[in-house]
Amino acid sequence: MHKRRTVVLVVMSALLTLGAGSMPGRATPAMPPAAPAPAPAPSERAAGVEGTTGKPVSVADVEAPSVVRDRAAAALADRLVDVWVTPDQASYVVGVHHLTAAETPALLRSLVRRAPVIVVDRPVSRMDLDVVADQVRRSVRLRDLPVQEIATDYESGVVLVSAGTHVSSVSTELGRATGITPRSAIDPVVMPAGVPTAALPTPQVVVTSAIDVEQESPSANPYRAGKYLAVGGARSNCTASFLVRKNGRHYGMTAGHCGRNGAVVRFAGRIRGTIQHNTLWARNPARTDAALFPLSSDASLFLFESTSRIRRVTGAYKRPDLVKNMWVCTRGAFSAAPSCGPITAVNVTTYSNIARRNVQTGFAWKKVTGPGTRSGDSGAPVYRVLANGNVWAVGVHRAGDGRGTSYFTPLQTILLETGAVLVY
Repeated sequence: MHKRRTVVLVVMSALLTLGAGSMPGRATPAMPPAAPAPAPAPSERAAGVEGTTGKPVSVADVEAPSVVRDRAAAALADRLVDVWVTPDQASYVVGVHHLTAAETPALLRSLVRRAPVIVVDRPVSRMDLDVVADQVRRSVRLRDLPVQEIATDYESGVVLVSAGTHVSSVSTELGRATGITPRSAIDPVVMPAGVPTAALPTPQVVVTSAIDVEQESPSANPYRAGKYLAVGGARSNCTASFLVRKNGRHYGMTAGHCGRNGAVVRFAGRIRGTIQHNTLWARNPARTDAALFPLSSDASLFLFESTSRIRRVTGAYKRPDLVKNMWVCTRGAFSAAPSCGPITAVNVTTYSNIARRNVQTGFAWKKVTGPGTRSGDSGAPVYRVLANGNVWAVGVHRAGDGRGTSYFTPLQTILLETGAVLVY
């Protein structure tokens, strides 16, 4: 492996100090423009992840990722690779295809408003990686390959494929289809700015043995997001998610693979209605894995973390505001405690063994604190904790790989598909 250098510049906002950067010795500090917009109300700033110490306020709650992304898109057009946050939550990172040192100062002036920003060169463009990802998805579909997950990692320039015990055969087929020899691990793609195009790495395809397991499997409690739910005649075991409203009526939510439309839903030992508006079976491939069921007298705006901690849901994140390394939490009925960690991949496609189809538009995240997800946690709320103890909704848990990585469908996409709105 050849040693490579990176051009990295850091701009720190005068409005907010989030701690030391994560790239010592490679940063050039600068000040943002004068008279920045006011910071968000302190009561609605995220407090990082509860249960950890020393976590700074995240830049995602100082300035929305979608706002930073819009500025970057206006400045860079198709040279924008992606926007993510640093692992310590202290700064945004804007990946730029073919970044040069000469253009960096003006670019930073156009990007920085309230939150710190780092710009880095990415040798693989977003367009090129999307072409390869489309080839992989098409090959998996046409050849009916035994693939569990397909994720696009724009930061690394990699299409990640999980194939369980079929790594060798899937690698061979994808190599034929894409003309790219799949690898078993990610090679670094950090390159110095200004390297000629011919010398830059091409998109990579990485095939691993990770296996996603849709998680449903027993207990009973009163309706709050994060509690036990029984679905169907066989009483498949899942977890209740957020409260929504559709056509003037309140509905509970869970994962779509927990039961088809018409399956009976039992909560706290009582029949609450039947599964409706199931998005998993609505189309193939599915865009989301979710379902609604009607509630009557016990609709609740609250999320259950433990018998001593119940949190109020006060808002929701839009899909463009969910970025790599942003910390999220979940609490399933069977893991029975909150687990938290950073988003590790966006635009993730996973395979549903139950519905026998791909589920698109997902996100992956990696457990850092808590027990992680387990069988029975399907449908669990994915959320972030605010400084005032309330939570904002992020998505709905659908699967886990048994090794600390879990997958969720963004709530905003579910609401668009079902025509429902979050109640808070």
